[in-house]
Amino acid sequence: MIHYLYDLLGINFTESLLISHLIWRALLVYMLGIVLGRLNRRFIGMRTVSNFYLFIFIGSILATAIIGPGHLFFKILSMVIIILIFNWLILLLSVYVSWFGIIIQGNPIILIDHGKIQKHGLKKSLITEKELMALLRYQTNTDEISNVEKAYFENSGHISFVLKNK
Repeated sequence: MIHYLYDLLGINFTESLLISHLIWRALLVYMLGIVLGRLNRRFIGMRTVSNFYLFIFIGSILATAIIGPGHLFFKILSMVIIILIFNWLILLLSVYVSWFGIIIQGNPIILIDHGKIQKHGLKKSLITEKELMALLRYQTNTDEISNVEKAYFENSGHISFVLKNK
């Protein structure tokens, strides 16, 4: 059975990989990705800097698993699993150790406070006043800054608005 799997994936193949090897490897990597995504929903759903780099990192490693040498296939898949476990441990640590969470995830930047634009926040987040106003109109259907209690440049790169209670 194991020999059949190795032949199917081109693990012991000494020549150039066949298209069939690449197809079976891609299907196996795809299925692994679905399973790992289901186990770690945060990895898929949250847009953070760490997840962005994790996507790129794992994507390039998995591409090597598909087209790389056969003898490294299972080692590469194991490495991806280890990286995801390490990521999970980092996230767990950031939940229970607040200063570590700030280092990993950062803090939101205040752009509007009590209806007043915070110029320092705009500069720090590299957002112009025109961009902020366009987002205000788009997200809240108003162009009145006085209606905004707070606006934040979130860690995910999004801007959120908290409107005043009337």
